[in-house]
Amino acid sequence: MISSNIREGNIRKLLSDDSKKNIRPISLTVELTYRCNFRCIHCYIPDKDRQEDGEITFDEIKDILDQAENLGVIYVCFTGGEIFLRKDIFDIIRYARNKGFYIRLKTNGSLITKKIAAKIAKSMVNAIDISLYAFDEKGYKKITGKKGVLNNVLGAVLNLKKQKIPVRIAYIFLKENMGYSKKIVDFAKRNKIEFSYNFQISNKNDGCSDTLDHACTDSENVLNTLDYFNKKRKDSETSKKKGNKTNKEYGGRCDVGYSGIRVSPYGLVYPCVILQTPAGNIRHDRLSNIYKNSHTFNLVRSIKTFKDLENCKKCDFEEYCRPCLGERLNCNPTIKEYAEINKKIMLR
Repeated sequence: MISSNIREGNIRKLLSDDSKKNIRPISLTVELTYRCNFRCIHCYIPDKDRQEDGEITFDEIKDILDQAENLGVIYVCFTGGEIFLRKDIFDIIRYARNKGFYIRLKTNGSLITKKIAAKIAKSMVNAIDISLYAFDEKGYKKITGKKGVLNNVLGAVLNLKKQKIPVRIAYIFLKENMGYSKKIVDFAKRNKIEFSYNFQISNKNDGCSDTLDHACTDSENVLNTLDYFNKKRKDSETSKKKGNKTNKEYGGRCDVGYSGIRVSPYGLVYPCVILQTPAGNIRHDRLSNIYKNSHTFNLVRSIKTFKDLENCKKCDFEEYCRPCLGERLNCNPTIKEYAEINKKIMLR
């Protein structure tokens, strides 16, 4: 079914509020590797960073999970790069499962065979996101740089579904794939698979903005596609109301600096997946000390509202921009264009 998990969302909101009040994290994102068998045109990882040398080891990951447990973390997301390039991926999942974490995996799906899908089912992960970029091989190669992988990805989605694993298709709006959007959502609807979308693209980790060239900012096209998505959603009214909130209705900025911690494949620690200023390194310091006492986390927590940011004070679209502090701090023309699109959505 194409719907969001409302119950989980409500629980996360309560936990997020508690996280802000008591300054304790509830989620951990571990980027297990930056290596990938794709070379997506919109990816934020520079090629020079895709090195196996220096990646956090299994023992280091176990220690990170032990520390996260002591901090009170509930949710753990393993992402990449492509996580199934790690030979110890199932050892990592098993260790996290034994800790009792809620586990989400993010993958491009191309390496998930029937056998791997069955193994994922046995590992009892709670959810898995698979990116789906196009709906024919030509489009897929144009975006990922990889030939002959679409059937692998679609097969992975269906095999995971058969194994009764909560799988979600993740679609991102790009100039290069707008012609496929309706086919992708129809595939999700037909197979009763959850569907999510995003249309904001970040600079690369090294600051390079070439990725933004692929952002789809054709407002009419985006609006028509969103209308189609919402018509296909079983909870379309809920989704529509959620999408039409201004930042005031959202209740201010996101909870970055409070609820989440991100660890890179090389041990660097960040407040979220967007902000690129490291707060420390787990190879040199304890996770608790980085979270509670680092300059980066404390600086981010000191920003109480978007009005504290010069970019937002001057912006005509501030009320319509996503409540994401990372994007606000790294504001670029594409973010402003999507804020304008969001304004059109809200005022319709």
